[in-house]
Parts: sequence; C-alpha cells; structure tokens
Amino acid sequence: MRGYSFRKGQAVQAKLEGRSNRHTGKETSNSSLLTGIIFDEKGIRLTPNHAVKGSKRYRYYISSSLNGKRTSDDSNKGWRLPADGIEKLVKDSVYRLLQDQLQLMQALSLGTPTLQEMERLTEFSRNKLQARRIDDVVQEIIKRVIVSNDKLTLELNITNLREIIGLQPIENEKKTYRFNIPIKLRRRGVETKMVVLNAAHVQPRKVPNLIKLITRSTAWFEKLKCGETNSMEEIAKKERMSASDVSRYLPLAFLAPDIVASIAKGRQPFELSVQRLKRLSPLPISWDEQRRLLGYPI
Repeated sequence: MRGYSFRKGQAVQAKLEGRSNRHTGKETSNSSLLTGIIFDEKGIRLTPNHAVKGSKRYRYYISSSLNGKRTSDDSNKGWRLPADGIEKLVKDSVYRLLQDQLQLMQALSLGTPTLQEMERLTEFSRNKLQARRIDDVVQEIIKRVIVSNDKLTLELNITNLREIIGLQPIENEKKTYRFNIPIKLRRRGVETKMVVLNAAHVQPRKVPNLIKLITRSTAWFEKLKCGETNSMEEIAKKERMSASDVSRYLPLAFLAPDIVASIAKGRQPFELSVQRLKRLSPLPISWDEQRRLLGYPI
C-alpha cells in the first residue's frame, strides 16, 4: 500500500506557495495558517509553537498539555506536529477538493445541479480558484481541522464555500461538510509525521476488474430491461457463471452515479475493492447509505 507523504506533495505545493508569494510579495514560512482551528479528537486545541536550532526555525502545532516542553514521552501526552507538513496537507487537500466538481457537488448537496450551478462550479475551478491565494481560501472555508490517530478531518463552512464559488444560499442547507483523510502515523523522537493513505490525495488508482464488474452488471440490467435477455439464468449460462453470482452482482447497476464516476476515474476510497463490492449484499437503496457504507464522505 503506497502512502503519500508530505514531501511527495512538493510539486503541487510549490505551485500554490508560488501563487501565494506572487500575491503578497512576502515569504509565508513563519505564519501559522491553522491557528485557532486545529484540534485533537477530544476537542483540545493545538497551538502554534516553535524551536530554534542554529539558524533554523522549526514551527509546530502542539497540544496544550505539553506546554511547549519537549519530553521523550510526548506521544502519551499529546501532539507535536511539524507545522509545514500539516499545513501543506490541508492546503493540498482543499485545493484538490475545489478542483473536483464531483466532490464539490457532494459537499454542496447538489444532487442534480442546474445549468447555472454547473457553470459557476466550472468557472470557479478553472479560473477563479487560480486567482485566489490558497491560504486565504483555507481560512475562509475551513472551520476546523481535527487530528486523530488514523485520520485528519477537515470541516468546511458551506455558507462561505457557496459564497466564494458564487452560488446562492439555499433554505435549510447543512452548515458544515466533513471529509476524512486516512493517515498513518510515523513517530520520530518527539515528533509525529503523517503519511496519507487516501487515494483522493495520490495519483488516480484505476482498478480494471472493479470497473469491469460494474460495467457488466449495468449491461445485464439493460438487457433484462429491454427484453434482450429473459432471465438471470440465461445471463449466467452466457457468462459461464452461477445464477446466484449474477443475482448478487446485478444490484451494482444501481450504484449512485457519483460512486460509479469516481471508480471510473480511479478516485474511489482506498479500501473499496472488487472483493468488497462482491460481498456487498444487500445493496442499500439510498445513495447516501451506499456512500457511507463504501467509505465516501457524507
């Protein structure tokens, strides 16, 4: 299983930071982007801190329980996270989210967007986002960053997100949207580094057999619907497989469209495999339940 370390995002981040510096004319290395919005899973805020070694200044976000003290057993008392690393991860994740129209539609509850909404989303991701400092965008739309042992959770302010995209607010709209970034912790001395395991933050990972399974199930359903095939037994005979397998896989034709699209692009959750889909019985009718069951953000 390949991880995505902070260092592997340098190419994307260089572009983002270059854009940021062009707008300000200043270096941003000493700022603390997540001040006031980063917490651990118990709700305890992590605060900015730094240490100086020789001519180098190292920034951290630390748990209040540590009180700025470095001890050999920090891992049992709280968090000490290198600030550059976690800030890059947050900025990279936000930037990718805002360029992914499928995930944006999920965040904004746009099940069937209007033509105007699609035009606004496209204009924002292709043009307007490029003109914004990603640091400013993060501060506008991120309400909270939550650190835990197996994931990083970003909580978005939906009202502000709609505003920067140029969409009108809707009645009874949910106020926040959360998405999780699965991580693996690697401790080195008193510091903790994170490796990201979510496929949404690495190169697309297309799984041909996964795509084939869904494509085949959809084709079976279409043949049954139009009368080209009369029964699952007939399908099983042509496919040289058991009728029980056909019966078990056929419901995959009713997966939510965004789930199918993400699989086709290789952007499915890391843990979503052929074996997991084959064992999925019964398939929930609700698309939200499907997303929750298969590891998609709700």
